[in-house]
Amino acid sequence: MKKLLVLFVLVLLMGCKKEPQPTVLNLAITQQPTGGYNVETVSATFTGSITGDIVPVVVTIEWWWENGYHTDQKMKSTNNYTFSSATMNAFTTSWAASAGYYHLNYFWIKIKWTDANGAHVMESNKAYCDAS
Repeated sequence: MKKLLVLFVLVLLMGCKKEPQPTVLNLAITQQPTGGYNVETVSATFTGSITGDIVPVVVTIEWWWENGYHTDQKMKSTNNYTFSSATMNAFTTSWAASAGYYHLNYFWIKIKWTDANGAHVMESNKAYCDAS
């Protein structure tokens, strides 16, 4: 009888084993970069949370610049952020012009990450900046 009880408990415990759930980052840009005249700093805000098993996901934020003729693009800055919870988290990223200068032409962010669904790239709208 004791052996039967032990066997029953073992079968019960093995049957309750949780199946692994793929880690997926749900990400959205909630504040687009804003342009205008005499802009010293451009910024953007994005939010995200993890579904499935909680495994940290690192996102790379790249700030990009493009000239007014749309013929030249350059990555200007990069930062990393880590999402590690099912709770919605918000991050703001910004890029400042050199001291005493204003941003000129187009600026936007690219967000890159990899999760259980593969590699992702998300881009914000482009903000146009000019000086008066």
